[in-house]
Amino acid sequence: MKLTHEQVLAVRGALWPEVKYRETIAEVYDHVLTALEERPDDGKPLMTVVDEIIANDLGGWKGIKEHEKDRFKMTTRQVIRQYMQMLLSFLYTPYSALILVVTLVIYGWPTSFAAGGLLAFSVVLGLIPMIMAIYRMLANLFVPDTKKPSITDLAIFRIGLCSFYAIRGIEWAAKLLCGTKSYKMLAQTHVWVAVFLISLYLVQGISFLMMYRKHYRISLAK
Repeated sequence: MKLTHEQVLAVRGALWPEVKYRETIAEVYDHVLTALEERPDDGKPLMTVVDEIIANDLGGWKGIKEHEKDRFKMTTRQVIRQYMQMLLSFLYTPYSALILVVTLVIYGWPTSFAAGGLLAFSVVLGLIPMIMAIYRMLANLFVPDTKKPSITDLAIFRIGLCSFYAIRGIEWAAKLLCGTKSYKMLAQTHVWVAVFLISLYLVQGISFLMMYRKHYRISLAK
């Protein structure tokens, strides 16, 4: 079946509201168009044929929803695995030396302001995964072909949020155990605790920056 430009737009218009994510709309759209082109024209209405292809090849709209759930779970596992690899890479890359230098500088600083200020800054650095994911999602709203949430961006956002609050929980517990409320006070009385928290936030933020850089390169290659 040879499709006209208007028919191609009609197929896209029918699929667009039913498929949730950017990655899956591309897959479903390509599959349906390929199936239509390979199918002989038997006089049936276009949307009837589209529904038959979706029902027979993709398990219907319910099957597409299940596929999206599975794809989200698979992508989340991949992001977690990549995140752990980035974390472990600090043991073998110059970034570990950077963290060591920062630690020594903070510990040898004549005042506690540096540690307290850097700890506050490192908390902001820990928010980078969520900030970048939100930026990418908002930026896509201005591109007509990508006004769909990305599975990868959402997975990175959720994992970044979980890891950030995990470190915030460690920070809260440290402040409670040390009997302090502010970053400056924590740096004054327990400098190594402050340095440890700074290192956690730095490693988390840089790990996600490296992961985003990798995904950005992959997207450019496509």
